[in-house]
Amino acid sequence: MKVSVIIPVYNAEKYLAECLDSIVCQTLSDIEIICVNDGSSDNSLSILEAYSRKDNRFKIINQENSGPGVARNTGINVASGEYIFFVDSDDTIFPETLEKMYNKASSLDLDICVCRSYEYNIKTQNQSLIPLGAQLPKEDVFSSSDISDSIFLLFGGWPWDKLYKASLIKDNNISFPNLKNSEDTYFVYKSLILSNRISLLNDFLILHKMNITISVSKTRESDCDAFIKSMDLLRQDLLASNKWDIFKKCFVSYFMIFALWHLQTISESLKDTLLKSVKNYIQKLKIKKTDFVDKYSYSIFISLQKSENYKHFEKLMNNFNSFWERIFSVKNSKNSNHKVITILGLRIKIRKPEKENIKILIALHKPALLPKGKYFLPVHVGRNIAQQKSKDGIIKKKDLSWLLQNTVGDNTGDNISSLNRYYNECSALYWAWKNYDKIGNPDYIGLNHYRRYFCFNDGYFDSYHQSDYEKGLCFIPENRLTSKVCHKVGLTDKSIEKVCKNAEIIVTRDARLDIAYQSKKTNLRGDYETSLSGCKVKDFDLMINIVLKKYPQYTDVINKKINGYEKSLYQLIIMKREIFFEYCSFLFAVLEEINNKVDFSDYTINGQRTLGYLAEILLSIYIWDVEEKHKYKISKYGTLFIQNTDLNKPILKSIFAVENSLDKRHKVVTVLGLKFKFKRGKNK
Repeated sequence: MKVSVIIPVYNAEKYLAECLDSIVCQTLSDIEIICVNDGSSDNSLSILEAYSRKDNRFKIINQENSGPGVARNTGINVASGEYIFFVDSDDTIFPETLEKMYNKASSLDLDICVCRSYEYNIKTQNQSLIPLGAQLPKEDVFSSSDISDSIFLLFGGWPWDKLYKASLIKDNNISFPNLKNSEDTYFVYKSLILSNRISLLNDFLILHKMNITISVSKTRESDCDAFIKSMDLLRQDLLASNKWDIFKKCFVSYFMIFALWHLQTISESLKDTLLKSVKNYIQKLKIKKTDFVDKYSYSIFISLQKSENYKHFEKLMNNFNSFWERIFSVKNSKNSNHKVITILGLRIKIRKPEKENIKILIALHKPALLPKGKYFLPVHVGRNIAQQKSKDGIIKKKDLSWLLQNTVGDNTGDNISSLNRYYNECSALYWAWKNYDKIGNPDYIGLNHYRRYFCFNDGYFDSYHQSDYEKGLCFIPENRLTSKVCHKVGLTDKSIEKVCKNAEIIVTRDARLDIAYQSKKTNLRGDYETSLSGCKVKDFDLMINIVLKKYPQYTDVINKKINGYEKSLYQLIIMKREIFFEYCSFLFAVLEEINNKVDFSDYTINGQRTLGYLAEILLSIYIWDVEEKHKYKISKYGTLFIQNTDLNKPILKSIFAVENSLDKRHKVVTVLGLKFKFKRGKNK
C-alpha cells in the first residue's frame, strides 16, 4: 500500500461527498481511505457507508466524539501505507495530488513532502494562494536543522498539505495530543523537527475551505489557551532531546505571531483572559531581545509586556504598525488600480498590470478567420505531425507558415501533439493542462474550435437554432465569423467576463437525440453506432466499463442517464482552474486506457478519431455528475457552427454560387449577387 489517506469526520454531510469524490478520483489508485466517524449526529455515516459499498479501499471506523486529533490517531493506528496523508472532511484535493506527492517522496526518500494550497472562503467565495511564511533553502531536499531559524514560519502548522513517511510517525510515537484545539500544531512541528529529509512540491494541489460554520469557534472558547498547551508540549520535547537551543529563536518568534492571531480572533469576552495566560507563559520562557528572528515578533513581545489589558495591547501594536508604515509599506490604492509604495516617508504610486484571468483556446489545424479579443488563444493542434497527410491532405507551405506565425503549438512541454489524429482538439486541452503556467495560470480556462463557438447571446441563438440538434446547434445566416457577428453572438471580452462571473462551468446546451432522430428514439450508444462513420460501438462499451471500474462514484448517474437522449455537444467548455484540472484528470485517464487497449491501425481515417468522439461522451458523464450532486454552478449556451472559415471573403461566391440552404432542403443559386431558392428534388 503506497498511501493511507486519513479523514476525521464529524457532522460533515454538506461537503463530505465532494471531499470523498476528490479522493476516489486520485490518479494514484494504490491507496486506502480511512474514514474515522467521530460520533457524527448528521447523515455523515450514511454517506461514508454508501461510498464504502462501491469502493473496497474504504475503511470506516466509528468512535464516540473525541475531537479531530484523537480521530486522526485512530486512523494512524490502523494505517498500512508507506506514507500517510490527512484530509479534512470539507476540503478537496486535485486528482493528481497523491500521485505527484508520492512520486516525489518515494523517489527522494523523503520523511515529509509538502505541497502548495489554495484557500477558499465560503462566505466571500474568494479563492487565494496560501503563501509560504519564509524563504526556502536553495537545496531541494533539506533537514529540520537546515531551517532552524524558519521551521515554524516556513510551513503552516496544519497537517493537510503534507505527506508523512509512516515510519517517521510510528517509530517516533508521534501522535496528536488530546486537546480541544491546536492539537495539529504539536503534531506537525514535532514531525518536521524529527525529519532529516524534507522537500516542497511547488504545485498547488489542495483546496482548503475557510469560514465553515461548525463548532471550531466553540471549541476554541471552551479552551482558549489550548494553543499555549500545544506549544509547551513541543518545548518540553525540545528540551528533553537537547534541541531547544537550536530551535528556540524560531519557536519564540512563532509563538508571538501565533498568540497575536489567537488574541485578535477570539471573542471579545475572552481577550483579557487569554492575554493574561499569554503573558504568564512568556514570563516562563525567560525571553531576551536576542531570542527573535525578526523585529515584528519582538514588537509583539514588547507590546505584550507593557500592556495592562487587551485594548491597551491593541493600541501599542497599532502605534508600532503605524510607525513602520510611515517608513516602509506596500498597499493597494483606494480604487485598487495601483500599488502605493512608501520608502522613508516618500510615497510612490505604480499602476498595477491588468490581470488576464481567462484563457479560451481556439483549436485549429489550418488558417481560419478567428474572433479578436484578449482572452482568445489560437492553438495549432497536431503541430508535431502537421506536415504528414491528414484527412484534408498535405498542408500547404503558406498555410503552415501562417499557423507558425499566428498560433501557439500544442507540441511544447508535456504534450500529445503526435496523437492529435486520435485525440482531435483534446490535444490542445492536454497541452494546456500539463503546461498551465505557460498560459499564465488563468482563473478560467476554455476550449473552442475554429468552426464551433459558444453563442453567448441567447436571443440571437434562439432565432436561428436548427432542428436537427434541437436547442443545441446553430448555423448562423451570416456564415462567417466577422467582427460584427462576434458582437452579435457575444464573442467579446465584456461578454466573456460576464459569463465567467456568473458560473464555474460553461458548456453547450444539450443535443436532443430523440428529436434529431425523431421516431427512432436513438440513445447515446445508438447515436455513436449509427452517426460516426468508421467508429466501433465496442469502444463505446469499453469506455463505459473503464469509467465504472476506475470511477465508481459515476455509477448511479451513468445508469440513470446513459440510455437517455441528451449529450453535451463537442468539447466546448470554460471551467474554473481547479475544476478544469479535476475534469482533465478524469478525461485523460480514461482516454489513455482506451488508447492502450485498442489498436486503431486498421480503422478508417474517421474511425481513428475515436478518442476525440468518446471525449464528448466523457464530458457528458462529468457534467451529469456535477448536475446531480450540485457540485458547481453551471451555465449552458448554444453552439455556433461556422461554415465558412476562410481568411479572405470569397468575391466570386458573392457573384455566382450554387449552395445548399441551411436546412438542406433547397438549392440556393446566386447570380450577379441575386439569390434564388429552388426546392431540391427527391433522390431516385
